[in-house]
Amino acid sequence: MFAKLLITLRSVLLQAATCRKPGQTAFVEILSPLRAGIEAVNRAKDAARKERDWSNHLTVIAEGAACVGWVNVV
Repeated sequence: MFAKLLITLRSVLLQAATCRKPGQTAFVEILSPLRAGIEAVNRAKDAARKERDWSNHLTVIAEGAACVGWVNVV
């Protein structure tokens, strides 16, 4: 899921490099897959909370998923 999130970030960056600045509603629509990806990673962490062997790993991945949020800053 984290890899898919980074691929989505790449596609957003490539789109930003080739297009003009979108309006606010279009900007929110473009960023919605990133938000959904971050939420999916967090849900996966919460779903596997009882997995002692993977708990720390999933926590680090979920905390790192927010790193793609920098594109949301206007």
